[in-house]
Amino acid sequence: MSKELLYILCSIKLKEKELYEVFRKASTIKELEEFVSNKFSNDDIERGKNYLKKMKGESIKVTSLLEEDYPKMLKNIDYPPPILFYKGEYLDLDENAIAFVGSRDASLKSIDIVDSYIKDFQDLPICIVSGLARGVDSIAQNKAIEYGLRTIGVLGCGIDIIYPSSNRDLFNKVIKQGCIFSEFPLGTPALPQNFPRRNRIISGLSKAVLVVESGERSGSLITARFAIEQSRELFAIPRTPLEKNSKGNNILIKNGAKIATSGKDIIEDVFPQLLKDETKKHPLVNLSKEEEEILSNIGEEPVNFDTLCFLLDKGPSTLANFLLQLELKGLIRALPGKSYTKIRS
Repeated sequence: MSKELLYILCSIKLKEKELYEVFRKASTIKELEEFVSNKFSNDDIERGKNYLKKMKGESIKVTSLLEEDYPKMLKNIDYPPPILFYKGEYLDLDENAIAFVGSRDASLKSIDIVDSYIKDFQDLPICIVSGLARGVDSIAQNKAIEYGLRTIGVLGCGIDIIYPSSNRDLFNKVIKQGCIFSEFPLGTPALPQNFPRRNRIISGLSKAVLVVESGERSGSLITARFAIEQSRELFAIPRTPLEKNSKGNNILIKNGAKIATSGKDIIEDVFPQLLKDETKKHPLVNLSKEEEEILSNIGEEPVNFDTLCFLLDKGPSTLANFLLQLELKGLIRALPGKSYTKIRS
């Protein structure tokens, strides 16, 4: 049995509590199969094979807590989803993520606010996470795409269902410029009880959560609670009391959420390492403008070649040549797995 089929069978056959329990016990795919193999009938296996055929036809992939490609940020929360279905590509740099959440009935003012904040992230390796819902979610993810940022959508339904259907174009754009995740089996409808589970994934994938606008009973407050429980940085935009969806934000700020008056506030607080120090030059070595740019994106933590290609918008052969020159100049070190790190001066 392939691991993909095994994951599909677990997701469609096991109840939520049982699924968590078997993944808590299993440390390898072989152990997982041993724990659950007696739970699947021949009909279950045939159903799973049909799922797998549909997934391949729709470019849907599946991963689990047992896999290396499972998002590390998400793996470290309480009750991470044991199995994730996804479309698109999740990259290491997507860990520099900020979740934008807010009302589905977004005000015109919020549209301008989201545009302004996300514009502050332009040219930085920031990923915008949201729930692909109407309102603030859709605005944030459309703006991320407009400004060339990566973006991740998290669904409260099966990944083969576009919800809301009006977001079909956005759904396809997100896949091309990021990825979409769902922990729910294919065909799962967008039921109300699914959205709190979705919200914990939104905050779990992010280093910071920004509440744009929210009412007193908004679902955004659930995401905010998860952010606190997961030790994520929680920000809220102060709103005037006269605004329709202001009460939730102001309650969050009253209870300790950080105030974000711009996107720069979040960068300075959570991602100071991404702010480029223009005064940092390399006086002992003559560097071209391109070499300076590449070097500014390599730190003491290893960075992958594919990540650099994306950040710098350079072809593999061009980038490889520049990296070789920097290596020969003693400024960077090549590591196994096509990664690079800066050599301390």
